[in-house]
Amino acid sequence: MSEIEIKNGSFIISGRPQIIHAAEFHYFRTPENQWESRLKLLKETGFNTVATYIPWLWHEIEEGQFDFDGHSHPMRNLSGFLDLAAQLGLWIIARPGPYIMAETINEGIPKWVFSSYPELSIIDQKGDHLHYLSYLHPQADKLIKAWYKAVFKILNPRQIDHAGKIIMIQLDNEIGMIAWVKNMIDLNPDNLERFTEYLKVTKKRDHSTVWVSEELCHPDQENGRYILQAYSHYYREVISIYAQRLWDIAKACGMTVLPVINIHGFGDQGRSFPIGLSQLLKAIQIKGMVCATDVYPLRIGEDNFHQLLLVNEMTKALQNEDQALFSIEFQAGGNGDFSGSQSSMTDLHTRLCLSSGMKAINHYLFMDGENFPEISPYKRHDWGHPIRKDGSFRSHYYRYPKLTSMMNAYGIALIQAQPVTETTIGFLIDDYMTEYFNKIVKTEHETLRHFRNAIQFDGMARFCTIEHLNFNAIEVQIEDFNPKNTPTLWMMTHDVCPRNVQQKLIDYVHNGGRLIMIGHIPIMDENYDPCMILKDALSVSKIEDPKTDKIDAFQYTDIPVNLIQSVQGDFDHVFAQTKDKEVIGFVKNLNRGKVVFLGAAVPTSTIEDLDVYRQISKLVQLKPSLDSFDWIDMREMSGPLGRFLCLNNYSDDPWMDLITKKGKALFNHRPIELPARSGLILPIDLLIYPDLKLVYSTIELRKIESHKKHIILHFSSEGYVKIESNTYLVDGPVVVDTANQELHLKGTSLTLIKKG
Repeated sequence: MSEIEIKNGSFIISGRPQIIHAAEFHYFRTPENQWESRLKLLKETGFNTVATYIPWLWHEIEEGQFDFDGHSHPMRNLSGFLDLAAQLGLWIIARPGPYIMAETINEGIPKWVFSSYPELSIIDQKGDHLHYLSYLHPQADKLIKAWYKAVFKILNPRQIDHAGKIIMIQLDNEIGMIAWVKNMIDLNPDNLERFTEYLKVTKKRDHSTVWVSEELCHPDQENGRYILQAYSHYYREVISIYAQRLWDIAKACGMTVLPVINIHGFGDQGRSFPIGLSQLLKAIQIKGMVCATDVYPLRIGEDNFHQLLLVNEMTKALQNEDQALFSIEFQAGGNGDFSGSQSSMTDLHTRLCLSSGMKAINHYLFMDGENFPEISPYKRHDWGHPIRKDGSFRSHYYRYPKLTSMMNAYGIALIQAQPVTETTIGFLIDDYMTEYFNKIVKTEHETLRHFRNAIQFDGMARFCTIEHLNFNAIEVQIEDFNPKNTPTLWMMTHDVCPRNVQQKLIDYVHNGGRLIMIGHIPIMDENYDPCMILKDALSVSKIEDPKTDKIDAFQYTDIPVNLIQSVQGDFDHVFAQTKDKEVIGFVKNLNRGKVVFLGAAVPTSTIEDLDVYRQISKLVQLKPSLDSFDWIDMREMSGPLGRFLCLNNYSDDPWMDLITKKGKALFNHRPIELPARSGLILPIDLLIYPDLKLVYSTIELRKIESHKKHIILHFSSEGYVKIESNTYLVDGPVVVDTANQELHLKGTSLTLIKKG
């Protein structure tokens, strides 16, 4: 058994659950005489791990000529860098490619690869040979094996299983990303033959490679959708085979630690991220494979934090069951000097992700640097990271030590705590299989993107987060669900829905589930054949497109909407319609369950809009447990050692209010205070030691000092604390409320003396 494993949603290192809190540092962009000071700085900041790319093009400039010890240049001394990090007590995440991207030439692939072996290049729809590897080409496989054989001679003895510090190794980088962003089909003859054979086996269609190539390059109306949809499914298999092949090569070279593949696609404020999930669907489900996200929100506020949460929940829904949520590229840069960016963003984003169950974070990239011409034609590598090239700090750096001290103080209790959820958002990952387009499907894809953004992300997820209805997500085709584990389910639907999913949704409702459907009534299955299972079960007799973009719902009139659809049928209750009495929203009781359908994308821009969603949720008896008079982002985590209330204030104004749970005030009716653009993670019934419980605190615990006869608890500010213990007595400047045994700190620390 390896010294690092994943169990019950936690990373276990040498038998102990850990939060992996990492920062990315590129040794190949920093002079070797500064490595030690930079690594010490990471340690002092509170990080326990350093991550780095290992660029193939930097270490094998000519084929077969490797430098890992710095004999050709001291900044190629990979061995020395890894040993230095280990000596300083940092765990290591190694990222040896073959691809690394990271603003490097050929995305990290040596130039000689394409000049010496042009046959392994991708050929695109224009017939151009591009400097990208055709993933499964035999020559690419041969060269990758040689690279891995060389680099793993350095990595293998430094793994934690050999008393080293490497705990994870990333295989390649953002597999499939380039193909998506360039809309690039791989027409390399090797790949074309593989795809043609795939069509023969899976679709029972015996096409020639000439026909397949022509349809991919110049699709006709009859086959344009079919060929592109088939290629997307096929390329999921390619990516999975490639990822498994890399892992097999690495294991043959001695790799024993956890393998990682990362998921790209964080554009459009995160709403395009599930496209990357779709591309890597088969790969991230390889048994034992760890998947990690690349997340670059640029900013965080009340208008977009819901998108970050839905990205996390969709990832959790698809990753291997025991895995902890992990972001291996968690934006740390983007704060250029005098750029007007948010210095609070990384702190608030980290807190948000901790509250959704993230247990491993690599802050990417943590330090500026410089490129050599072999790496990039651009010398400067400065994207507003926390630490400048000269070692000075940008303003957002100073939040990291406070953040890491809080995480370390809560320790194993925070590691074992998981989010408490109250409802579920369902999704179909095939709705995001839109990485490629042609003239036949381009309009369809754009319409589907509108459904995803307006309903799934900025409708359902936005309402639930603002309403404090903390949610998880499930992929409804892959996962089994029932009314017991999923009492309420939100589902975006459009004209196409797989036949088996339509039946699963109806069965769920018949068995007592409460389903909120927003969008259109599906009328086709995944093959675009007629399929009316949902339509018939809901007693919908006719579907129409109203000639209006406004509806009346509940007590509100003239609500602006889009993606509108009206229906006729036998319904139990109508709650939304047009001025012409066309039905837009209805309730249908089915056996023991209920469906609430809304045939429009209602915005979430005003209090009135949000109340429409609130009243819809009340139709299925759904209401939040947590509340406050003045709004604040809040969610609860719970574990065997206690609970946490996670609060984020995204506003430019300070916040203070009471917090209630199921109508009962928390923290002994003490108001909680949050400065502008800040967060708190507050303990409730936190077991610090077997005979020391922190019943609650209105301030954040930052550090625990343990001594032989006393301990000192350090907090973020003055505030109220309640302690239960038969072993410790309070000492120091506090005011004691004897009635409630509550302590009012007159400073930021609390000393507890051991009796006797």
